[in-house]
Amino acid sequence: MTQPAQPALAVESWPRRLLRWCVRWRHGLGLLAVLAVFTLSSIPNTHPPRIRGLDKMQHVGEYFALGLVFLNVATRGYARLRLPALLGTWLAVVAVSLVDETYQRWIPGRSFDLWDVAASATGGLVALGVAVLLHVVALQPDRSRS
Repeated sequence: MTQPAQPALAVESWPRRLLRWCVRWRHGLGLLAVLAVFTLSSIPNTHPPRIRGLDKMQHVGEYFALGLVFLNVATRGYARLRLPALLGTWLAVVAVSLVDETYQRWIPGRSFDLWDVAASATGGLVALGVAVLLHVVALQPDRSRS
């Protein structure tokens, strides 16, 4: 007697596998993101940037990424984008920025700067805006199949 054929396993797309992995390991990613922020802040600033405002752009980019990671933690993979999760995520980004700027007071060539906190908060806010926009677009019905 022959064995019944095994059903073919569905091949999952790489974005879906990546999202599933990020959800599973979201707390570790959050911790790694915070450690990355403080590691970058621990580098002494012996040569200030030559381009005016470059450090603010770096803050926006750095905290944009941190905002996405924190939102992943707060919403279990962006599945539950609700106002409390968005507000909590943004407040967490601002809190990390304030602690980071306070920490920089003890690093040679660095200092506490409220404009850096504002740039970091902006990066977190942009991350939330992008996540909400992508969430809204993903919820739209696919009209190409009609």
